[in-house]
Amino acid sequence: MGRRRSGEGTIFKRDDGRWAANLDLGYEGGRRRRKTLYGATQREVGEKLDAARRALAEGRPVTDGRLRVSNFLETWLKEVVEPSSLAFRTKADYRDHVRRHIAPLIGHIRLASLSPQDVQRLVNAKGAEGLSPRTVQYIHAVLRRALGQAEKWSLVPRNVAKLVSVPTPKPDRKKVHELPMEDALGLLEAVGGDRLYALYVVLLTVGLRKGEVLGLRWEDLDFDRGTLSVEQQVQRVNGKGLLILPLPKTRTSRRTNSLSSYCLEALRAHRVAQAEERLAAGEHWVDHGLIFPSNIGTPVDPRNLNRHMHAMCRRAGLPPERIHNLRHTTASVGFAEGLDVKMVSELLGHSSVGITANLYIHLRPGLQRTAAELIGQAFRPPTRPVAVNLAVNGPQAHQ
Repeated sequence: MGRRRSGEGTIFKRDDGRWAANLDLGYEGGRRRRKTLYGATQREVGEKLDAARRALAEGRPVTDGRLRVSNFLETWLKEVVEPSSLAFRTKADYRDHVRRHIAPLIGHIRLASLSPQDVQRLVNAKGAEGLSPRTVQYIHAVLRRALGQAEKWSLVPRNVAKLVSVPTPKPDRKKVHELPMEDALGLLEAVGGDRLYALYVVLLTVGLRKGEVLGLRWEDLDFDRGTLSVEQQVQRVNGKGLLILPLPKTRTSRRTNSLSSYCLEALRAHRVAQAEERLAAGEHWVDHGLIFPSNIGTPVDPRNLNRHMHAMCRRAGLPPERIHNLRHTTASVGFAEGLDVKMVSELLGHSSVGITANLYIHLRPGLQRTAAELIGQAFRPPTRPVAVNLAVNGPQAHQ
């Protein structure tokens, strides 16, 4: 008899009365791989064997229906998430959410048996733990994305995570908001003369994220063209420490922004000041080519930038603000000055216009009244005298 080819299988009855099939998966790393399928009847095992043969022929994982959610999620992280173009921080967040939140609660369930009720219990449990609606939504999104891959691989008939109600996070306007223009100008005045003055100018006029502005390099800046390329970011990652990471290779993540003359002037002055700072540091300077490093050239920890922001707010007589609120300020000011939503969205590097419109553009005081007047003027009839007959319609004078 010739050698059995991969994809073939044999069905037999075990001594304990159950039926089984051995499926030859071929060689991997010089070793033969086999898969054993089980069932109560010969027909049941035959159907499983046929399904496994089809999966093997199509390059999909072979399972006998006993695959646990936790095992599938680990495979998904290894074979789909890790090789993807997702940002390093996003991959780390996926792993963290799977191992801390999803696997401990539903990892023991067989993937083929996972129900919408199981996923709903996961969502409810995480909310009951006191996690924010945004975090619960993110946990659900990770599971939904993983189960979407399971559906593509024909490991499940449907993505049950899509059938679950998830709390919709509402922005906390006390934390997430734009700065009034007088506060933004006051902050710039307070930070004037500080070594990071130009950083705040970039944050307010370009709308970069905290990690993005800390990752800017001088080679990303073109003074002649007046442009700034956003290519990398500084992030603190659990278990890894402070890292300089490339941004994902997408149109919206890696982008080139035009700079105002005001911003270019601040950056030119900053370059001169940094050259003097570098000379003073001497051999202690560690060159990463960063525009906004520490006073010895190393990357600035984003947490230290938060502390600096709070100190500048105190100096300006303002309540402590989040760095990210400067990005909200950029968006709202751009919109108020006549930029359309798509242009603001591209400036901020958003993946969709909806994110910009829903989360980043806040109506500045007075804009609603201005909008109402503009619309009202459009419907106002041509001006003509209005006759008023006080004798008929008005109040009668008392004698």
